[in-house]
Amino acid sequence: MANILDKFKGRLSSGGVRSNQFEVHLTFPTWVANRSTASDDGLFLCNSASLPKQTIGTTEMKFRGRALQLAGDSRTFEPWTATFVNDDFAIYQAFEAWQDGINDIESNDQLHITPDSYKATVDIRQLDRSGDPIKTFKLHGAFPSDIASIDLSFDSDDTIQDFDITWNYDYFTSVRESGDLLQGT
Repeated sequence: MANILDKFKGRLSSGGVRSNQFEVHLTFPTWVANRSTASDDGLFLCNSASLPKQTIGTTEMKFRGRALQLAGDSRTFEPWTATFVNDDFAIYQAFEAWQDGINDIESNDQLHITPDSYKATVDIRQLDRSGDPIKTFKLHGAFPSDIASIDLSFDSDDTIQDFDITWNYDYFTSVRESGDLLQGT
């Protein structure tokens, strides 16, 4: 009879998904200068991210002193944040240009006002230990809503700068690489 550890190991048929095995594919709007280079850079310079969060609203129904939890009518998608290595400010400037196109920093004009002109998709791919995608999360209608500050300090020896980008998006879909649509539409 197998012991409990052997049973546990038997459940890890793929060896377990690793948090450091991922890649982020960025799609910049067509009007962002150097968008192809920034997309390519993003694939390698995104050094930290998360899988997106989703919440189904709830409603509580009281009955004789007890609370019954019921699923609500809405699903919300929290903003998503990714961290990028700052190599030569090229990808940083692409994000600045994207935000500038939404709202110009000098004139306060909205240059690209239709959502289709400034929203894009972002793919977050979970990889297996061989580097092959096993699950993809696609953020639809995404745009960078926040470019975080970069701390400067004389005390920061032997470190490379990084910065966070926070994205707002309409919804996401989640697909196993076998093609099965798991979440979203």
